Amino acid sequence: MKKKLNLLGIMLILAAMLAGCGDKNVEYAQKLKVEDYVTLGEYKGLAVTAPAIVVDEKEKEQVKHELYNQYITKDNYGVTDGTVKDGDYVNIDYEGKKDGVAFEGGTAQNQQLGIGTNAFIPGFEAGLVGVKAGQTVDLTLTFPETYSNAELAGQETVFTVTVNFIYPEFKDEIVASFGETAFKNVEELDAYVQKYLESLSKSNQDYIVENSVLSQFMNNCTFQKDMPEGLISKYRVRLMENIQAEASYYGMDADGYCQIVFGTPLSDYLDKYAVETAKQMVAMVALAKQEGLLKADKDLDAAIQQAATDAGYTDVKEFMGENTGDAYAEAFAFEDALEFLVNNAVITVE
Repeated sequence: MKKKLNLLGIMLILAAMLAGCGDKNVEYAQKLKVEDYVTLGEYKGLAVTAPAIVVDEKEKEQVKHELYNQYITKDNYGVTDGTVKDGDYVNIDYEGKKDGVAFEGGTAQNQQLGIGTNAFIPGFEAGLVGVKAGQTVDLTLTFPETYSNAELAGQETVFTVTVNFIYPEFKDEIVASFGETAFKNVEELDAYVQKYLESLSKSNQDYIVENSVLSQFMNNCTFQKDMPEGLISKYRVRLMENIQAEASYYGMDADGYCQIVFGTPLSDYLDKYAVETAKQMVAMVALAKQEGLLKADKDLDAAIQQAATDAGYTDVKEFMGENTGDAYAEAFAFEDALEFLVNNAVITVE
């Protein structure tokens, strides 16, 4: 499924505006006579269906193991005299070869693997069941036909795997030895992971609600004139910076990344979504103005001060860098308008 610009996209742009260099000579939506550009449609009582906040028990067990196991080494509680069984977590070294030659991405040391989690290709985990700690085995496996790497898809390979040790079962005395302040026994570890996964589920719920109300709000708006070029240009730059950062993370160039992820050439993506982003911001500022949500200078200063404090800064000027108050006013207008939409929506939880 191809991505498109949505709430996450606009929030990333706002984050970039407030984290990067300032824009001293660009246009800001709150400086425009926004009513000349957009007529707001219905924005109260928007109907939204959201998922319930739930925690998957399999995921919970996996996260517990990963958190617990990060404190375990071969010499620190690692089991070195046991035999691997289904459900165990093991520490392994492995090297994969095709036609006798090691392939890229097929070699690693000290990797944690849950037997039965299906983290590796079919046959890998099952092939380790019954292997003793310290033992090395060769696994002859075939990559799935649908594997993402075309050079390996459907190909037979041999993995040489050493089981360094088996991670121990959950024990209070082991957890107590970690020196963790967040949890001191298995029960507290369980509660910690439960709370963490609930927070992730809540974040997902919030995102779905916010994205839905924003989408409906924009569909109900009517735009009567083109967006100012200065505003479009600003967002085009921000979108480009975001794409370049994401592409760099995956070791790709921006155009190739855009083709794969968004299914369109970079230039076409920027042309389209810079305009859509400008429309979103103009509409949200129009809503903020209509509902009296735009911050007065005194309130804006206080909000920036709070943002600096939340970010751990004692000096507001250091926090702002080259950003102007206008950049923060625009970001706060979007956030406050979005909060208004959510607070006035009719939300049904599945």
